[in-house]
Amino acid sequence: MTFGLNSFYQHSLEEDAAWTKSASEHIFFGDLHIPLSPKMLKRALNAKLPRARVFHVTNTKYLDDMIKLQGKRKSLSALTRAHQDIVTGGINVRGGMVFEMEADIMVSAPNDIMSRPDKTGRRWLQWEYLNPAPYEDQTKMEIEKFGLSLKRDLIMKYVPGMGKIPLTKVHHYWSKLDPRNESSPLFKELIKNQGRKKSAAVKRTGVRKGVTRNTSKEINAILRDMVKDYIEAMEKMIAKYPKEFAIMFFAHSQNAMKEVDGWDELVVNNYRIKQVMLHEYTVKRGFSRKDEDIQEEEWGILLEKLDNLGIDYEVFEYASDISREITMRSSVDLMK
Repeated sequence: MTFGLNSFYQHSLEEDAAWTKSASEHIFFGDLHIPLSPKMLKRALNAKLPRARVFHVTNTKYLDDMIKLQGKRKSLSALTRAHQDIVTGGINVRGGMVFEMEADIMVSAPNDIMSRPDKTGRRWLQWEYLNPAPYEDQTKMEIEKFGLSLKRDLIMKYVPGMGKIPLTKVHHYWSKLDPRNESSPLFKELIKNQGRKKSAAVKRTGVRKGVTRNTSKEINAILRDMVKDYIEAMEKMIAKYPKEFAIMFFAHSQNAMKEVDGWDELVVNNYRIKQVMLHEYTVKRGFSRKDEDIQEEEWGILLEKLDNLGIDYEVFEYASDISREITMRSSVDLMK
């Protein structure tokens, strides 16, 4: 019985991203979420993005996507340190296949910074997970205070009569402005202006049924403006502290002697695949948990496909060996 790689896996990186949200959902979380795009970072930091050797742990279902996204702007979560359990178990998806790549670094940290993709492929960071080293917490608090003041300015823009609220209340009041919610003052204002009673949201917008098509369009228009304004505010925050953000974003990726607990995280893009490391047991188990004939047949198809694509690969019996290779290979360029 033959499945074949292409028929066995019909997924994409975007569809299977465990935490994919829309940009409008990211901006209304209860803390600062920082959007990352190469163009925005280059403008805000007034510098080119550093390039480094990194690794991405995934499985065979994403082989075609990994090849297709080479040289693209779409971001990807990568690492330079990984415990053997990460090599086999993965992070958001099962592992077994480790891509060695050269890539542009958008951000790096010695811990999992919980970066999340939105539906356009842009990555978002939660401020609380961003590593402040080598800065003291006071510096990070100063930056956060400025970010909150920018967010407060947006509240005053969309609800002019609200007045100047305390910075400690900014996240709360901002989240209440989501125009998809009936309790939002922006939603109420729309209904009031149109002389209609509030009703449930259209499925597409998150507002319940009964809202007219025109109202739905207005809600989406407000959301687009709010997303645009929020992203511009976060770029302004980075641009005010370019030195601090450059160190927070890139210092970890330039440290050859880094130590991490389990794995680190780097958000990268514009990558080129150098090699694929395969943990044979994990990959075969991904084809079938029990049928060894299927395992061997699909394994042969995979290796033949890599050969035909001209992708260099190395097969490993032990996941611990792959873990060591990740550490050594990511450090070698930095130690020259």
